[in-house]
Amino acid sequence: MSGLPGLDPGAWAASLEAAVAAAPTHVSVYDLQVEAGTPFAAMYRPGQEPLPSDDAAAAMFGQASECLRGAGYEHYEISNYALPGSRSRHNTMYWSGSSFYGFGMGAASYLQGRRFSRPKSLPAYLRWLEAYREGPRESPGAELPPESRRDVLLDAIMLRSRLRDGVWLTVLEDIAGDKRHEPALLSALEPHVAAGLAWLERDGEGAATHFGLTDPEGFLLSNDVVSDIFLALDES
Repeated sequence: MSGLPGLDPGAWAASLEAAVAAAPTHVSVYDLQVEAGTPFAAMYRPGQEPLPSDDAAAAMFGQASECLRGAGYEHYEISNYALPGSRSRHNTMYWSGSSFYGFGMGAASYLQGRRFSRPKSLPAYLRWLEAYREGPRESPGAELPPESRRDVLLDAIMLRSRLRDGVWLTVLEDIAGDKRHEPALLSALEPHVAAGLAWLERDGEGAATHFGLTDPEGFLLSNDVVSDIFLALDES
């Protein structure tokens, strides 16, 4: 984990080298996030000592990408690296928008186009279990409305853009049912391609087919790129 109090480039390099020396097949690299309302937030302020500055934290992200890719790891998702054939199948289900079950207190599921979570406190979870045992045995969350095509489209852009593989426009067309979103999306993407934060592939006839974020610059500023795409879609 980068961004820790007192962490400097030398210590971060040593941590990365130790990770490579351990020879795992998969490495996850996360930057410390200071969440408001937590005890940690009462002690530290993001970007202020002893936490690294924003620029230093960004440099650590690039340092990790350079080190791990140099050691043969594929930077296949913003925070994840894997040796060939060792991508996390579990997390890839989330990023690709596939359905998944979550079991236990507070667990989240995505089934039949519906996202829902089980109760987070033990008393509430026990009451939920009892009601489920005594009630009709339909799929949990079945009473919720399914996500709209628009919501699924936005989720696909946000989640799939986290992946090195990027986003195929044909996938978005299948989700949306048409290509009306495409001009606004490509227009929003254009300045980010020019700035080196995103890439866009075209077929032999010049039609856009596939886009994604560059490594590490685009990955680092993924929220900015995705926010601009969302804004353009809202205004289209």
